[in-house]
Amino acid sequence: MQNLPSGLFANDSEIIQKIDSLPADELCGYSNFYPQDLRHYLSIQNKWLQDEIYYLGQKLNRQPLQKEIIEDLEKTNNAVRFRAFYCLKYSDKIKI
Repeated sequence: MQNLPSGLFANDSEIIQKIDSLPADELCGYSNFYPQDLRHYLSIQNKWLQDEIYYLGQKLNRQPLQKEIIEDLEKTNNAVRFRAFYCLKYSDKIKI
């Protein structure tokens, strides 16, 4: 049985749309920022990944295999997208 999405990102559609419209080079520019509170960053990242796995499962209509999760994360460039999301949403919690 799959967990439901966290709902944490329900009000963040504008940020996510902005991220999805960024060119790849600009998106990668967010890799130069670092979280000040690693515990907070990892907590939010974990919820982001759980939600991505949930939505992939919904698309596949079944629990995704680990291989499928990894392929989806690579295809959607999710690691970089999450870093950009974190920087935009929690700008007060990042450092250069």
